[in-house]
Amino acid sequence: MSTTALGGCISHSKTANVKADQRDMPIRVLMVGGGTSHDFNRWYKQADGNTLSMDNLCRVIYTNNTDSIPYYLAAADVLYLATNQPITLAGRNAIFEFAAAGKG
Repeated sequence: MSTTALGGCISHSKTANVKADQRDMPIRVLMVGGGTSHDFNRWYKQADGNTLSMDNLCRVIYTNNTDSIPYYLAAADVLYLATNQPITLAGRNAIFEFAAAGKG
């Protein structure tokens, strides 16, 4: 998949209107996975993380520790939430504040 095709998947982010060759820095993505029923490390951290990182489109930080959401989200442009674990009140509040700030 090219970054052009991938860029369509990120169309509502504040950074979406900036083309990869015009961007000084890659999009900072926090990917939160983990839980049951999926191989999160293989499919999310590795497969999706590698796809998003192609052509330096994104810099992906992956965690399966939902307690760390507030810590990592502070430095992210995009939240990729793919977990079936509980999220603390602090984590939920950080997610709502992130969205209210117009982040993706």
